[in-house]
Amino acid sequence: STVTLQRESRTVRVLAMGRHTLSGLTLIELLILISILGVISLCTPTIASISAKQRLLSSQEELRQLTNLARAGAMSLQQPMTLCPLDINQRCTTNWSGVLSVFSDLNGNRRLDPNEQILHVLQIDPLITLHWRGMRPNNSLHFSAKGATFVSNGTFSLCSYSYNET
Repeated sequence: STVTLQRESRTVRVLAMGRHTLSGLTLIELLILISILGVISLCTPTIASISAKQRLLSSQEELRQLTNLARAGAMSLQQPMTLCPLDINQRCTTNWSGVLSVFSDLNGNRRLDPNEQILHVLQIDPLITLHWRGMRPNNSLHFSAKGATFVSNGTFSLCSYSYNET
């Protein structure tokens, strides 16, 4: 003989002789589960774009802080400062996606000479592309000892490989 019990939304059958219990999902529970999984799968691209946007905002803030440090360093030390990516010969280069350096540039040649020192360094997130478009020379942002930029005015553009917003 078989006894059927209704408990919540699951049907449980108890076989009197063998003492075995059988349980399973109802059709409604299965449909609800599939619906939930569908919603989660739709949210996955959204989560990725939120993460990419957060990377952009974080990189933007780090770049703003580095620029402020370069300007503040120029004014407090009363010497010219340059912000740029350096190549292997310690000269400013146009590849802004990588490591950026702020250094005292006493002669204004946009090159790290032996008598000059690096004050700050920033590693740009590898998933972010940074471009600097400024007046000539366009490979650096240069602050005078008074904190002015004279001919270094320009625009930074930050781009993410997975989220295109500047």
